[in-house]
Amino acid sequence: YYYTVDWMGEDLYDAYTRYMQKSNQLQSEYADNSQEILKDVYEALVEKGYKGFFFFDDQLASFIIKYQNEYDISIIGFNGVSRFYEYAYNITSIEADYSLMAKEAVDLLISQINNYDENEKIIKMFDTNLYLGNT
Repeated sequence: YYYTVDWMGEDLYDAYTRYMQKSNQLQSEYADNSQEILKDVYEALVEKGYKGFFFFDDQLASFIIKYQNEYDISIIGFNGVSRFYEYAYNITSIEADYSLMAKEAVDLLISQINNYDENEKIIKMFDTNLYLGNT
């Protein structure tokens, strides 16, 4: 606390603290509401006969996974992070080599800084893997 106040000043620190408290409150309210909305959408789609769901990340897929046993459905996430966390479900997920992607992005950025060509269009494709979980 003291080092932060010395660095920011007390007024800025107090304002930042209030901002973070409000942000956390709104994020919590949003998370609670978004899970309910997601559940409603999910149930409506299941009632229409949908049997598989693809989510843009494993965390979002984990919100729905608890309903998987109620319905005969398949769930796939996208980023492969759930298998690294003990508390997460073992979600089938499409994953990529994010370290390689980051390295290539930095290399590309440096190349663009050194040899900028506004007409050059850059498309970089990366391999993906299917991690087979339980969903």
